[in-house]
Amino acid sequence: MGADVTTLISALVGAVFGSIGAVSVSHFLQQNAKTKKEKRLILHSKLYPLQDSLESLCYRFDNFANRGGQSVVDNNYFDLTMLYSLGRVLASEQLLTMSDVVPLLDLYFNKLGAYLRSNRIDNLFQGIGFHRYDRATLAEMVMTESGGRFRLSTFIEFRARYESESSNAKDWLKPAVSAINSMSPMKLNELLGEMTTIINDLSKETGVPTTINLRSE
Repeated sequence: MGADVTTLISALVGAVFGSIGAVSVSHFLQQNAKTKKEKRLILHSKLYPLQDSLESLCYRFDNFANRGGQSVVDNNYFDLTMLYSLGRVLASEQLLTMSDVVPLLDLYFNKLGAYLRSNRIDNLFQGIGFHRYDRATLAEMVMTESGGRFRLSTFIEFRARYESESSNAKDWLKPAVSAINSMSPMKLNELLGEMTTIINDLSKETGVPTTINLRSE
């Protein structure tokens, strides 16, 4: 009788601990899946657009500073494309800052949040007569509200807004145009170097390969 009771108790204890173990494993797997999903979402919706917009701006700066690109386009095209390229970078950074994922960057991407806070792209454009809220205006001009959320505008959306006769966009963006036109090839190359460093550091943490040295625009 005693042996039977001991066997029964052992079986019950084993079942309880086995059940707890199964629940713990299931919870761990669920949390792991949630973490991976959340990390992918941040990567695709926030970090990749930031890296892509930075790369695009680097090629545009290189084109106009080192390849004679400005000599083959008219002033309107130069202003429009530079405004959009620069605005897309500033908007990408602002959208990231406005989101609730910044604290997660340190957790999921090896303190990437701290890195981006101490290496703000917006700050690179100080000291050229391009003031903080003029930069904010350009960033917001390259945002579009969709479904209660903000996203990056397409080039066509931005161009329509900029060229609309009923819009004040051209007046609001005059400081941005002035700043862009004031940047010498030397300044463009200086910014190019600083942005390339950020791109390479961002690429290392996200695992998204950079094409910065592989193609030209």
